[in-house]
Amino acid sequence: MSNNIDTRKIKSTLTYHDAVAKGKRLLNLTVADVTNGPSQSQFQDCGDLEEWGWGTFTIASTGSYPSGDLIQALSTNPESFPPNILTVGKLTLHEDTVTVDGKTYPATMGQIQSVFNVKTGILLAECNTTPMAMMNSCRNIDPETLIAGLPKLRYWSDVAFLQWKSLAPPTEQAPIPELKIVVRYAILNLDTRAVCNTILASFRRRRQEKAKPGVSYDNWFPRWPGTTFPIASEEAKALCGTPNGTGVLWLLAQRKVGLGCKTVDKVTMFYRDENAMGLSGVPTLIFYVKDVAENSDIERVKNMVASGGLES
Repeated sequence: MSNNIDTRKIKSTLTYHDAVAKGKRLLNLTVADVTNGPSQSQFQDCGDLEEWGWGTFTIASTGSYPSGDLIQALSTNPESFPPNILTVGKLTLHEDTVTVDGKTYPATMGQIQSVFNVKTGILLAECNTTPMAMMNSCRNIDPETLIAGLPKLRYWSDVAFLQWKSLAPPTEQAPIPELKIVVRYAILNLDTRAVCNTILASFRRRRQEKAKPGVSYDNWFPRWPGTTFPIASEEAKALCGTPNGTGVLWLLAQRKVGLGCKTVDKVTMFYRDENAMGLSGVPTLIFYVKDVAENSDIERVKNMVASGGLES
């Protein structure tokens, strides 16, 4: 990956204003009550991964990765934070062809790689290629044909949730760890990067207007700790409406039973230092999660989940 990524040449099918509108709509779903909001995901049990052809592997060490440094920086007390002890990495790979309800679903080799720290409530999405992206890469497959051959358990939000849930002690009474921060790390998705580029261009313009003669901000990036946008801002809504942001919002909107009623409070955008493994022009987004009032109807849904009566 080159250090000299020209963000002005990124081509995208998602406009900034469309991203804002989508972000608003999905944010509303995260705070909607269970009855009037989106249907809750049918995938609640960690065993669903194996049933649909996914295998999960623990990553031996995460401390040496740049993402491990980021998790340490996000902790409330970084100096006393031992990432090699508290941080765990998981790679979930769609490696098996399976038959479910009489239909065969071929392995796609899609992969979801995440780094977690339960103590600080951080879920960091590191390397992700969904089954849909894997099967449609550099191909021109008819959408209906493509989707028909994909496993129902194929979205990042479903796999990431089950990875997160698996970190809880293996008892029925064990609560799912509280989720506080979701990081979409080193983003390569063109639509997401295009929206980030629109925001970046606005920042560069404003800085250039105040710059001294001869000073150029053409190659300026918000380095760590980046720029944080409150959720009421247009920029935060736009970032929530990107492909990487919508995954986070679907995770919250369709997991009210497991995660509780949560929404996004603010979004941080930053770019790593120039010498950071070729990631200078690649954005990272940090979504800070907060609790919202829990609707009483969620108890009915919890009972449905317990009895196996939840529909997809």
